[in-house]
Amino acid sequence: MTPEKKAIYRMLFHNKLAKVTGMDFQNMFSEIMQYADSNHKPVKPQGNQGDWKNDGHNPVTGHYYQVYSPENLSESEAISKLDEDFAGLVSKWNGDKAVYSNGVQHFSYVLNDYFRVTPGGYPTTVSKLESLRVSHGLTTCQLFLCKDLEDVLLSLDEDKIISIVGFCPNPSEIGVLDYSLVNEVVEHIIENSQQRSLHQVLVSPDFDKKISFNDLNVTAQWLTEGNYRSGTLENYFAANSKVTRQDIRDKLKGIYEQTKALYFTSGDGVATLSDQRLNHILNEITPKKPTACNRMNKELQDAALVVMAYFFESCDIFEEPI
Repeated sequence: MTPEKKAIYRMLFHNKLAKVTGMDFQNMFSEIMQYADSNHKPVKPQGNQGDWKNDGHNPVTGHYYQVYSPENLSESEAISKLDEDFAGLVSKWNGDKAVYSNGVQHFSYVLNDYFRVTPGGYPTTVSKLESLRVSHGLTTCQLFLCKDLEDVLLSLDEDKIISIVGFCPNPSEIGVLDYSLVNEVVEHIIENSQQRSLHQVLVSPDFDKKISFNDLNVTAQWLTEGNYRSGTLENYFAANSKVTRQDIRDKLKGIYEQTKALYFTSGDGVATLSDQRLNHILNEITPKKPTACNRMNKELQDAALVVMAYFFESCDIFEEPI
């Protein structure tokens, strides 16, 4: 896998992670871990028995996981949950009543930290985990953050990564742009609740110069390939009097301006801040099809890229070169 493609998958993962919490995050964690470790076993809650405070484990190595993914992360609540859940875990899976003879050897507290600006765990959490390690004689007892889950994900075969975060956008694979897909994207943008932008831009600078000026790296090809098919979109606008360029432009510009207030990580440096913003806009304007296959979702995403490239060229999204 090339560094560019890895950077794209990283962005897709960050985008997906921003929208999952609670059980959705736990299910994604379990799916990734089962792909990465054939001995990783999830535990299904059983009535009033629950899951015995076990959110996944490897019985061979004695490695057990507990997941905490609240909507609003609180350090005091994280420690309180750690105390309660760990006590429940060792009462069932360790000691004389242990399900497996080797008991709990390793423990990871999986914390959805949402890739906070300052990475790592608070010292109080680290201290509590070390205290538990010593008092229970464990080999390891540590935090498992989003960055660690990302490392596991990116170590997988590409087909498994795709099953979790979706296809890597590649508009070069588009033959003839399907009007029905374009229509879904356009309607989705118009119906989007994002605030409109009143900022008017009418210039059309050199496409490559604008890409360079905005420091687009791994996503530059997305826009370049999408721009080759902008003629199809022009024909679509001409044939649909109810849909105006202005409506689409206002919504796209509004979404772009909102990205300026969001925090994005740039991963290993291959994907830039502008790449992250572009990926965020793409995710916002691509219609979501929960029951559709990955291929259909990708085709909708590719159509959305053509729409983005069309308005990128006229500086309706991203900055105009000075």
